[in-house]
Amino acid sequence: MENNGTRGKRIQSVEKAMALLDAFWRAQRPLALSELVAVTGWPKSTLHALLLSMEQNRIIEQEPSTGKYRLGFHLFELGCVAESWRTVKEVALASMRKFTEECGESIYLAKRIDDHALLIASSETIHTVRVSALVGSRLPLYCSSQGKMILAHLPPSEISAYLKACRFHPFTPNTVTNPNQLQRQLHQIRLQGYSITNEELRTGAASVAAPIFDKEGRCEYAVGAVVPILKSKENPVRPAIRDLVLFVAAEITRQLQGPAGWNGRDTLCDL
Repeated sequence: MENNGTRGKRIQSVEKAMALLDAFWRAQRPLALSELVAVTGWPKSTLHALLLSMEQNRIIEQEPSTGKYRLGFHLFELGCVAESWRTVKEVALASMRKFTEECGESIYLAKRIDDHALLIASSETIHTVRVSALVGSRLPLYCSSQGKMILAHLPPSEISAYLKACRFHPFTPNTVTNPNQLQRQLHQIRLQGYSITNEELRTGAASVAAPIFDKEGRCEYAVGAVVPILKSKENPVRPAIRDLVLFVAAEITRQLQGPAGWNGRDTLCDL
C-alpha cells in the first residue's frame, strides 16, 4: 500500500537522472563531461556521482577512446519491452511500406504526446523530400499535418483549452499562428477527413495526413506523407497521394478495430 504521506513527493536524484538522459536525447550524440556541466549547470561532483550510478546500471556508458558518455545498452533493452506494447506501430508499418512502394513517397506515423505529435515510425524513400525531424522527434500540433489531424478530433473543450494555452511560433511565413484561423481549419479538417499543410513547418515541403481510430473511436494517432509542394495554393499535394494516405489510415484502423467496422478496399493498387 502507498503511504499517503509520500504521495506527490519528488525524488531529486531520480529527476536529475531523467534530466541527464534528456540531455543526451536532445544532443543525439555522445557528450563530454564539460559539455554536460555546461548543459545542466551542475557541479562536476554531482555529475560524477550520477554518471557512476547510471554506468553501474548500464544506463550510461563511457567511450574508452574519447572518454565521452553515451546512452547505455540497457536503455535499448528497456525500450524493446516498452515497444512490445506499441501494437499500433507494428500494425501500421506494413501498410506504410506498401504506400512507399506504391508511390515512392515517405510516410510517418505520429502519436499525440501532450501538445506535440511524436513521430514513432516511418517508411522513407530516397527519392523525395525528407522530413526535417527524425523518428523520436516531436512536432507541434498546430503546424504539422498529423498534429492538426489529431487536434481536430479532440473534444471541443480540449481544443479551446489548447488554443488558449498554445504559444504559437512561426516556423515559416505560412505557419498559422492565429487561434481563430486554426480553429476554422480544424473544423474543416474534421469534416473532410484529412489535413494538408503547405510549407507551415518546413519551406519546400507539403504534408497530408489522415486519422487512425482505435476500438473506442479515439484518434490519438495519424499517418502523414511529406512531399515536394506543387506550385498551387489550392492543391499543394497531388490528389492521388492524398487518397493513398487516406487508404493507409483506414487500413490501419480496420486492423486495429477488426473487420466488422470496415468497408474499404482490399489493396493499395485499387486506388
